[in-house]
Amino acid sequence: MGESSTIIDSDGTRRKQPVTVSLPLKFANSGAILHVTIHKIEGAEDQRYVGDGEDSIISREGSLHRQVMDYSDNVQNSAEDGDLDPAELFSPLQQNSMPRRAADTATTERKMHRRTNTDWSGSSASDGSLTELANSPDDIPREWHKGSDPVEKLRSENTMLLRQLEVSELELQSLRKQILKENNRTRDLSRQITSLKEERDAVKIEFEQLKSKEVCDSGSEDENEGSKALLKEIRHELEHEKELNANLRLQLQKTEDSNSNLILAVRDLNEMLEQKNIEIARLTSKIEASTSIEEARHNTDEVHMMKQTITDLNAELEFYQKHKEELEMHIEELNHENDKNQLQESMKTRNELESQVQRLEDEIKQQSEEYSESLIAINELETQVNELNKELENRTQGFEEELDAIIHAKTEQEQRAIRAEEALRTTRWKNAANAERVQEEFKELSVEMAGRLDENEKMTMKAVAEANEANEELRLLKDQTVIELDNLKHQLGLKEEQIANMSMELDDKTSKLQHAQKQEKENQEAFSKEIRMLKTEIEKLEEQRNQFSDQAKQSDETRKMQTSNEKTEILIQRWNKERDELERKIASAKKETEKAQKQLISTRSLKDKKEMVISNLQSEMDNIRVECNDLKHSLLQEEREKEQLRKQLSQLRNDLQKKEDEISSIAVPVESSDATNLTGLLSEAEGLKERNKAMERELKDMEERYSEISLRFAEVEGERQQLVMTVRNLKNGKKN
Repeated sequence: MGESSTIIDSDGTRRKQPVTVSLPLKFANSGAILHVTIHKIEGAEDQRYVGDGEDSIISREGSLHRQVMDYSDNVQNSAEDGDLDPAELFSPLQQNSMPRRAADTATTERKMHRRTNTDWSGSSASDGSLTELANSPDDIPREWHKGSDPVEKLRSENTMLLRQLEVSELELQSLRKQILKENNRTRDLSRQITSLKEERDAVKIEFEQLKSKEVCDSGSEDENEGSKALLKEIRHELEHEKELNANLRLQLQKTEDSNSNLILAVRDLNEMLEQKNIEIARLTSKIEASTSIEEARHNTDEVHMMKQTITDLNAELEFYQKHKEELEMHIEELNHENDKNQLQESMKTRNELESQVQRLEDEIKQQSEEYSESLIAINELETQVNELNKELENRTQGFEEELDAIIHAKTEQEQRAIRAEEALRTTRWKNAANAERVQEEFKELSVEMAGRLDENEKMTMKAVAEANEANEELRLLKDQTVIELDNLKHQLGLKEEQIANMSMELDDKTSKLQHAQKQEKENQEAFSKEIRMLKTEIEKLEEQRNQFSDQAKQSDETRKMQTSNEKTEILIQRWNKERDELERKIASAKKETEKAQKQLISTRSLKDKKEMVISNLQSEMDNIRVECNDLKHSLLQEEREKEQLRKQLSQLRNDLQKKEDEISSIAVPVESSDATNLTGLLSEAEGLKERNKAMERELKDMEERYSEISLRFAEVEGERQQLVMTVRNLKNGKKN
């Protein structure tokens, strides 16, 4: 009833004086405070009762409190997870809430009083120590024996009954909270359903987007496999949604079971309240029988107040029962509505998805037909690509020959450098051999070393001159490539101007031909109309002639008819002449139209040839640009290699200078330290040999890397050119 806390009295067994504890009621609106007195009961029977009864009561109360707390935790976890069985949650509550009919009234009162899910907080009046408090109706008779006035007994009994009513109110509030939790759970389930609907709509949108992508893209058999995989994924999603719907139905069934369990718990509480009302009536009858008239006069006001409170509580209980029934009806309606909505939505989604699957299958069939047509076109394009690849191979062969020439020049330069290194090695070996003979022929060695140094200087000068010549050759090659690029650009500009002029001429000729065709059509229509008119007039004249001939036979006026016949013959001759002239004009017009058609065909063929020439020139331009870029890259690589060679030459020069310094240093203190200098020279000679070997290895590695890089570069360029040509051919095919 109060806030959650524990009351511990460590000195309760030793203390004989009573202890008063004031407990504020948390849910009471009037701000009432419950005062409780705790004292020690003497006697063997009392001690046994207190030791056994209170421990059992406390244990039962603790077990009930744990069950209620576990139930609330389980309800919260089930609201979050939605996987627990409500029957398992309510089983301990039902076991503890159902009254035992076989037990006596004292045990039922004790159990009803123990159904609480909150603890008390109190303060001791004597020393402030807190004690764990658990009062039951079984302790009331002992207090009556100790007390003096029956009115106080009745008050205490009434307070206990009020306490039990408040406990029942708390239980009702907890049940209301549980009902609210169940309502929130149903709302969460409805939100999950809406989220699933949104996911379904998103899947539909993605499906439509994939449809549009499949229609727009000119795919192949891989796209068919992708669409099949999409169908499989959609079917898996459908199965997943069906499973989710089944899980939601199971959760709804669980919520219904939990609601039914809550209803049973409320019924149990109603039965308990009825029993409490019966006990209150019994106690009131006892109060009326035990009290005398004088005491009744003094306490009538209090009894009336208690009766009013009891009537108010009964009214509140009826109101709560009505509210409970309304909530049950509302819960049932919500469950029915949820079931109906879920069934309708699941049927709609199923039908829509089945129709979408059928549409997808039809579209896949259509796409397979389109893909077969596209495969035929692709085969044709592949033949064209093979022809273009042959042309590219021919061009690449020429380019490779040029690269071979450049590589040959480079190898010659490397051979020169190797020769210089070999000369240096020979000099070093000779220096090492001469260093061993320093003790005997130092003077001769000094002369020989001077000559050899001169030779080494000459060799280095030659190497420098060769490097300069190679640099000049590279510069000349760069200048030649720049000049060739400028010439190619100029030629391309001229060709582009020629192409533009040719396109202008073609446009003019096409416009003229279209105008001539229109005029020819108009002339033909006019001639056809005139021919029709002449034919009709000739037919009319022939009919008149026949009529005149018939009349000439019948009548006597033959002369007049002869004259009329002569006139008609003259007219017929004139009409025949005009007809012949018209036929000649028509024949001439036909000849002119045939000539114009031939000119159109010739102009179209010229136009096609020019377009082919333009496309070939553009492809040549692209190839030339690619070759220029390749040449630039190769020149940059050669420059880098030259820099490396320069660095190596500088290192060699530094080594020569170091050797000269060492020889000069050796020449001065030869007489004093011949043995030490010889060992030093030998070690230095060995170190130089190792350095030369390392340099040779590095040069070989550089050559191998350069060859690998050139091969990779050639392969990449070939693949790139093939891709560019295939893309252009595809674009031209689409335009055509």
